[in-house]
Amino acid sequence: KGHARVGDSLILTKPIGTGAVLAAASVGGVSAELMSFCLDQMDKSNFDAMKILLDEDVSALTDVTGYGLAGHLAEILRASGCGVSLELNSIPFLPGSPSLVASGYTSSLQNSNEQVLVDFELKNGLTMSVPELRLLADPQTAGGLVAAVPTENITRCLDNLNAHGYTCAHVGVIEEQNWLIR
Repeated sequence: KGHARVGDSLILTKPIGTGAVLAAASVGGVSAELMSFCLDQMDKSNFDAMKILLDEDVSALTDVTGYGLAGHLAEILRASGCGVSLELNSIPFLPGSPSLVASGYTSSLQNSNEQVLVDFELKNGLTMSVPELRLLADPQTAGGLVAAVPTENITRCLDNLNAHGYTCAHVGVIEEQNWLIR
């Protein structure tokens, strides 16, 4: 976790939102199609993604689980002594998960996980009322990987991940100090 380099690009290998989907499913609040898609994403092993990332000179890597994307990204940033510019609009979410959060479907860990978001500077008018922002603290079950790779390798890396069935995205850049969410 502690070797992210300034200028590296951040990749997320699976969409987030399993906490919200599973919370809604526990009271019958999701469709069979959404539940099936969520389970398919959870069932996708991180093994091939890890191999691809290692081939692309990954500098920092962790899985996204109970602390959510923001919590696990904060672990990388603290261990590496650097910052980030995270692009909220680039993050893949499970279909409908922002609407579920807006309707009040969240995990029992959501409120405590959201505490890490105070460490980030919110830009572009973002507030905690934005469901997508709250999903950064959504605890994941069998989540994907968040990884820092050299920017010059980003296109090839994403192409390889997509070819292996990952719903991945370039979600930000490692910076010197600031922890920004745009």
